[in-house]
Amino acid sequence: MPRPAAVMTALRTLAMGPKDKLRPRANKAAARGVQGKRRKSQRPRFPGRATPLHLPAFPADITLKRPLEEAPVPAIQIGQLLIEQGVLTPRQVEHIVAVQKYSHRPFGDLAERLYGVSPQAVEDAWVEQYLRIAGVVDLAEQQIDADCLRLINRRQAWQFHLLPLNRQEQHVNVATDSTDLVRAMNFCMRRVGDPVYFLIARRQQLRQFLMEHYPVPAFIAQFADKF
Repeated sequence: MPRPAAVMTALRTLAMGPKDKLRPRANKAAARGVQGKRRKSQRPRFPGRATPLHLPAFPADITLKRPLEEAPVPAIQIGQLLIEQGVLTPRQVEHIVAVQKYSHRPFGDLAERLYGVSPQAVEDAWVEQYLRIAGVVDLAEQQIDADCLRLINRRQAWQFHLLPLNRQEQHVNVATDSTDLVRAMNFCMRRVGDPVYFLIARRQQLRQFLMEHYPVPAFIAQFADKF
């Protein structure tokens, strides 16, 4: 386990900007004598900080669809996936987890801040985590409700590779593929009023079903595949 001092150092790093770390301490004479002008409080800045990922917290804000008779699958930690991908070392993951207990920040956010992990690497690990737990479904075995298809138009269906399937209790089951999972989630969080549960389908089969239920000319389908 990382030493407490290392954890506290990391927390102080998260709480201060680069100028704060380089600011010399005021000497005793300055403290007793002339009071300098107070600096305006500045929001901490993090060099090289990329645009934050707009991802729902996993798995709290989404539900994975699995047959009821299947035994529950243990959660796969994003840190372990980043180790498998060679992005982080086990010691770095251990450090991030220790800092996370104090800061309560998402693991991916801390990985970016503390070790410069790219947002794309965190996103890839998140998708892999979802895919390993949720698995892949056969769309031919899914019930498709015409009312659900009306939730989006043809442009949206092809742009985000979305196929609304049916309603179950108070949520809507929507199919997408692993490549477009993050984009599909971001779109549904903004535009679909009901809670959405995502099923992962194979890309080729998803395109076939999109063509069946949201028909478009072939050149448009080919263009959408490049997104």
